[in-house]
Amino acid sequence: MDGEEAKKIIDQIRNIILSRPNKENIDMNDSKEWVEVQESIKYLSDCVQEMNVFIIV
Repeated sequence: MDGEEAKKIIDQIRNIILSRPNKENIDMNDSKEWVEVQESIKYLSDCVQEMNVFIIV
């Protein structure tokens, strides 16, 4: 992972925290570890969105 990839991951996490999840995938190498990181970020985003919907209703 280079600095640019790290910045993209941090930006995605920051957007999730601010309820502005980003649905686009980060273009990183296809190593198993980075695929798992991207899937985990997507799962976190989905969970936070679901929680926000529940809280608002």
